[in-house]
Amino acid sequence: MSSWFSYWHTHPDMKCRANKARGLVASLTYKLLLRVEARCVQREEPIQVWATLCENTGNNGIFLHSPNPNGTPYPYEYEGVVWGSEVPEEAQGVVDSIHEIGKVKYGDEAVYIIRKRA
Repeated sequence: MSSWFSYWHTHPDMKCRANKARGLVASLTYKLLLRVEARCVQREEPIQVWATLCENTGNNGIFLHSPNPNGTPYPYEYEGVVWGSEVPEEAQGVVDSIHEIGKVKYGDEAVYIIRKRA
């Protein structure tokens, strides 16, 4: 946790096995986001943590980003994201009020981003 992160991420459903159980994958993604956020609380250096919920569950992810030597801009600005978007059906009742949801289009896919409110 003391290292730097340059858009590091992981996919809870990497093999796209749960596209028919989208709610289950959304819940798992959110629970993983909460665990990662809890681990980052003790970190002294700044860090951003967010999750994505995608139409293809294999693209759902948990991201960590910090100042880094790769030259990737920090903080990540979430360009094009419309915050306060509707909660996708699979995330109804999953995301709590300390987080906000935004929506952005990547190609033909709608992507929802979940992050802690500022």
